[in-house]
Amino acid sequence: MIVIKEKRKVIGLLHVEIGADGAANRQYPPWRFLRHGYLRLVTLEFSTVKAFGLPEAAELLTHAFADYLVTIKFNAEMLQQMVPADSLDLDRSLVVHREGEPAGIILLARRNDRCRVAGMAVVPAARRLGVGRAMMERVINDARRRGDRAMVLEVIEQNGAAVRLYEKLGFTKVRRLVGFAGSPPSADAPVTDLTGVDLPVFAAMLSAHEPPDWPWQLSGQTVAQSSSPGVGYALAGAWIWLLNPAGPVVVVRAMAVEGEVNRTGRAEQLLRAVMARHPAPKWHVGAIWPEECADWFDAVGLERQEITQWQMKLAL
Repeated sequence: MIVIKEKRKVIGLLHVEIGADGAANRQYPPWRFLRHGYLRLVTLEFSTVKAFGLPEAAELLTHAFADYLVTIKFNAEMLQQMVPADSLDLDRSLVVHREGEPAGIILLARRNDRCRVAGMAVVPAARRLGVGRAMMERVINDARRRGDRAMVLEVIEQNGAAVRLYEKLGFTKVRRLVGFAGSPPSADAPVTDLTGVDLPVFAAMLSAHEPPDWPWQLSGQTVAQSSSPGVGYALAGAWIWLLNPAGPVVVVRAMAVEGEVNRTGRAEQLLRAVMARHPAPKWHVGAIWPEECADWFDAVGLERQEITQWQMKLAL
């Protein structure tokens, strides 16, 4: 349980973590400057997402993201799918209650000695009251106690308040992540040496060739757990996995290029080949792609999207 002493005029916040014995173990951030005004105690209590319930967690997330830069609607099935796909840990993901009411939620994934904030949101009525910081400090402290070595996350670059919060907590920017969309170029002649690959083979090749600190969502381990219908192809040292290949909007889920052919235009050749094989009117690339790979998609005429993300990391 955390007790917040809240200034009536919202001058500042004092968080005190209360141990099982009822003693105050830690105070954060330090309360150094008291100004005129009255104080009242505000209690923050945490429960796991598993105990809170997936339908309730989905409803809370949908409410908290309703006015976000990107509107997201959650459901229990979506959260359940994140358990294998993203290594979401429902026992370490938390819901925070402010004065008895759900005020925020943080989804935490974990692999070996690394963990990832897969989502964090605060309901509108509880924002700018220290709830988000309290949730983050709680999961950071828990990760350190477990012996985790690093925590990673992605945050929309245009969400300046969130970026500043993470930086104050010690996170540093690893790279910018970008997305693309648009219509493919006029169809090229089909490439005859384009070969199909199944998901396990593709994921293994992705794991073998992904650089250090490759985004969690693009990693071979994540892609290997994909449950969405897709198809994979290989072309002379380059691989790609597509979702919805027969639909009106084809999604590039992941790509891998061997190091020695990475800058030979092979990625562009592969994209043009699969666009000819699947001549859909629209193609989409989510904003989870490292900016250093942007030339792959620029070369085939896809347009960079306005929303970008920062991939961030905290050494524990």
